[in-house]
Amino acid sequence: MFEKLQAVRLSDSLMIQLEYDNTLPSGSLRIPEGASLNSKYTFLRRPDSAITEFGSYYAALYMSGMFCRYFPDIWMKHLATHSELSIIVEQVCDEAIYRLPLLALAELDQIAYLLPE
Repeated sequence: MFEKLQAVRLSDSLMIQLEYDNTLPSGSLRIPEGASLNSKYTFLRRPDSAITEFGSYYAALYMSGMFCRYFPDIWMKHLATHSELSIIVEQVCDEAIYRLPLLALAELDQIAYLLPE
């Protein structure tokens, strides 16, 4: 089916080249959606997964907010000790401030927008 599969590392990205014979039916080659968190990591999601990057941020922020709201005493202990949980929640919030406006626009326009590094 595939005659050649090659990954070429560019200065700030990765290009995947596929060469295949003509036995593929039309429309049978699909590349999954992905989310590039930085120039080093791109996470590809399964095609049968119903959640997008926008949905992942929404769920993470919702769960964090519910935890802070309904368990403030426990949350304050995490903040005071700089626990892993508090650090992760802070990082998610920082990334969300940076990424969510563009992700919301992309969802509304149905176009992928890229941020400069």
